[in-house]
Amino acid sequence: MSIELLRLATRPDHQQLEDRLDIRAQCATPHSYRRLLERFYGFYRPYETALKATERLLPPQIDLAARTRLPSLASDLRAMGVTEEQCARLPECPDAPRPKTRAEALGCLYVTEGSTLGGQIIRRMIQETYGTDALPTAFFDGYGAQTGRRWRELCAAVDGADLSGDDRDAMTSAARGVFRTLETWLCAEPSDKNQKEDE
Repeated sequence: MSIELLRLATRPDHQQLEDRLDIRAQCATPHSYRRLLERFYGFYRPYETALKATERLLPPQIDLAARTRLPSLASDLRAMGVTEEQCARLPECPDAPRPKTRAEALGCLYVTEGSTLGGQIIRRMIQETYGTDALPTAFFDGYGAQTGRRWRELCAAVDGADLSGDDRDAMTSAARGVFRTLETWLCAEPSDKNQKEDE
């Protein structure tokens, strides 16, 4: 299955996530921005743990250790005053993807690795709004200068995967599932308890 076919198959889910999330509103204040980072942390912590179990199934150019997003999220949250203990208590996404096969892992990675490209646009937006160093943006910087190269490696892995029809369906289903999970998790209203803890 080509990366272009996967893009077309997931476009409605991608668009719905973007429309509902409204990233400008999420970054409208430092408080809302911090909450967004906390929600991303709650997604990536269980997701990256589950993804690591599939590493042996992936092509060698997909180095998961080099693609972890948790360290940059933790760094940004610390810069915003969230301690390690508070990070450890952040709620985790109960429906975070738990891929079991190569096809499912590639489908999940299509979404999360693709987000590094959009993240750099978000990073520039934040810096234009608040100033270059006003808010930490390591997470949205993706892999810095390596972001484009790592995305192309992922695209090549998808294009080169010799998948059966069922596996192609599984890859598409996994990718669509990640978009839907992110929409539900990131767009959830904060609970009263979390609001009180933040005040």
